[in-house]
Amino acid sequence: MEQDWILLNTYVNPNDAHVVMSMLEENGIRVVSLNKRDSSYGVFGLIELYCHVNQAHQAMDLIESSEDE
Repeated sequence: MEQDWILLNTYVNPNDAHVVMSMLEENGIRVVSLNKRDSSYGVFGLIELYCHVNQAHQAMDLIESSEDE
């Protein structure tokens, strides 16, 4: 992964990760997902979302505001 990227959050459910990723991208934040789920079973592991440190504050604010709804 490139330098200066920060972990925003981890998700067990791929759908949750996709919804958050889409919301961030709609707001102009470049997001990268890293799927660490086991390929054999699909129930072990997490999906991590990363963004550049320059956009981290904005991304975290959006994530927090979406969780409050």
